[in-house]
Amino acid sequence: MTAIPQLLADLVRLPSVNPMGRTVESPLFYEDRVTDYLEQFFRRIGVPYERQSVLPQRSNIVARYEPAEPTCTILWEVHQDTVPVDAMTIDPFGGIIDKGKLYGRGACDVKGSMSAMLFALERLARERPAKSARVIANTAVSPRSPSAFRRSCRRVASWIKATRGGTAALRRFLLSQRIVKRSARK
Repeated sequence: MTAIPQLLADLVRLPSVNPMGRTVESPLFYEDRVTDYLEQFFRRIGVPYERQSVLPQRSNIVARYEPAEPTCTILWEVHQDTVPVDAMTIDPFGGIIDKGKLYGRGACDVKGSMSAMLFALERLARERPAKSARVIANTAVSPRSPSAFRRSCRRVASWIKATRGGTAALRRFLLSQRIVKRSARK
């Protein structure tokens, strides 16, 4: 199993900077390197996944862990991008551990929580407890770009609809998982 600090260091060392509306041409920008890493990770641990292109160099990956007897469904969501590295005084992509702390862009937001999510998913896939939750792990493109994030959400919703049985099934799923609330009808 991959240790959380190693997962975090791997992710921090992969630039996934959101241009934040700037016109840019640099290998530091966009999430494609992180998406490639996640694709290899999910393949290695044997969890089915779907790569969903949202925009050029920007793809979601939705993975699904399916136990023998699912007790419920949990949706984990994390974004892949980081904010720009302007004015950083350390190597933003060094992933250096010093005195028990890992430094680099995204170490806290959001690659730290992504590492914990990946570790938990890898453990589920390895141990395969019979009566555990079904887990849908969505690693999405930027919430900082409203149009990209809307497209990303639509792609995930379409995937859930397709794998769970249509619009009514999607609504039931979202309600059952308390992702949306039932609206009062007048």
